[in-house]
Amino acid sequence: PDPAIPLTVPSLPVHPIFVDLPLLTGNEVPWAHHVAVASKPWQGPVSVYASDADSGYVLNRQVTRGSVLGTTLTSIGPAVGGRWDRGNILRVALAAGSFASATTDRVLSGANALAIGDGQSGAWEVLQFRDATIFSPDVYELTHLLRGQAGTEISGAGGWPAGSVVVLLDGAPVQTGLTLSER
Repeated sequence: PDPAIPLTVPSLPVHPIFVDLPLLTGNEVPWAHHVAVASKPWQGPVSVYASDADSGYVLNRQVTRGSVLGTTLTSIGPAVGGRWDRGNILRVALAAGSFASATTDRVLSGANALAIGDGQSGAWEVLQFRDATIFSPDVYELTHLLRGQAGTEISGAGGWPAGSVVVLLDGAPVQTGLTLSER
């Protein structure tokens, strides 16, 4: 290569998803969606633009950390909020990132929170998992689930089919800067 020409790294495809979550920490803006962006490998930051029409886009947010994002390969039954679900095994194929197990005490303190939804209707259930086991490359089995967290048991009342979207709620998804009238 010619040393006078700097090497560039081409942009990778990124996978964005907008997630409408309940208030989890109390520090969130109540009406603002979260945006999760994943790519493999993460080369961020990723710019998120907004407009009220299909023109005139302006920078809304920079996402500086990649999200753990995937789709379910198995279905899970209806949620019963606030109880350990020891029967369902949620198998997830990840587009980027990884899962890790946590102790029961850490889960009860908020660790391993995950949003699951269809990615289209706006309905999301927040659940937590204690155990994450690698099933195959980029595929994990999640067990010992706490379902219907943060008041989302209604969203999970019908369960979730294979092909549902999952987003790890580890601080990587960030809220958009939309005002209430822009939502």
